[in-house]
Amino acid sequence: MDSNLANWLTRNSNLVTARELLRLGLGPSTAGRLVESGQLIRIQTGALVLASYWQELPHWERHRVRAIALIRAKPDAGVCLSHQSALALSGVPLYGVSDRTHVMLPEGKRRRPTARLRFHLEVSKDQIVAGANHCRASDVMAALQVADAYGVEAGLVSADAIAAKGIGKSQFIEALSAGRFEHGLANPSRVAQLVDGRMESPGETRCRFLLHMLGYRDIAPQHEVRLPNGRIARLDFLLASRRTVVEFDGAIKYGQRDDLTAEKAREDGIRALGLQVVRLTWPDLSRPQQVRSAIEAASSRAWLSA
Repeated sequence: MDSNLANWLTRNSNLVTARELLRLGLGPSTAGRLVESGQLIRIQTGALVLASYWQELPHWERHRVRAIALIRAKPDAGVCLSHQSALALSGVPLYGVSDRTHVMLPEGKRRRPTARLRFHLEVSKDQIVAGANHCRASDVMAALQVADAYGVEAGLVSADAIAAKGIGKSQFIEALSAGRFEHGLANPSRVAQLVDGRMESPGETRCRFLLHMLGYRDIAPQHEVRLPNGRIARLDFLLASRRTVVEFDGAIKYGQRDDLTAEKAREDGIRALGLQVVRLTWPDLSRPQQVRSAIEAASSRAWLSA
């Protein structure tokens, strides 16, 4: 690889655009050779990224890089991002979305979608955040757009993360009238009603949504109880009518033996209060009937021992 290009990539987030290549004295044929050799990957028209860097990126970070690449490839176009592209640029968690970059166009402009790009009509100006040479849908609007395009669960993961920063439910409800939702208001409206800033991770949001879909309505997130030893335990979800606690284990938290011992003591303390515990992991979130069976079995044990 040309040393000037290598230095450029190091200084510029491992990205290079067609315009930038020309400024470095490198034409399309050079870019083609580097793509063919596997050193660069073309992620947008006119935008390439260092392959070794791209291959190590988690999927949510790739959305951010795609968005930045489009802005840099078209610095004079006033790119206006929407959906997951706007959220990725803002650092909001994503779930269940495609790899496409989403862009809004002013009234009267139309463009056909491509394998990499999807175009939408621009939303109300009060739901657009301006940048130096681009703009994007507000976080609230973008989360509702994701719900419209990819479903309630996908939109809710982002919406809960936004609400956790102090954005109230009313702002989501207000944004419903400012969007141009291609599939109607049903999914965005549901997200606006269900959004809850008490969720601490996308996994907790998905767990809560699963419980809701299974018909449980007395879901108390982050519920605190005093254990027999006097300590306060914060429960991911308490289903009071089932006398059951649902805990989401999104990652291995018990790296040390002391951690495992402490968690066992905590769980024993919860059971001493007459509650049963059901632990869910990422794979469990795709097994709704197994989750229902586990909760109902735990509930039966709790009531039998009461």
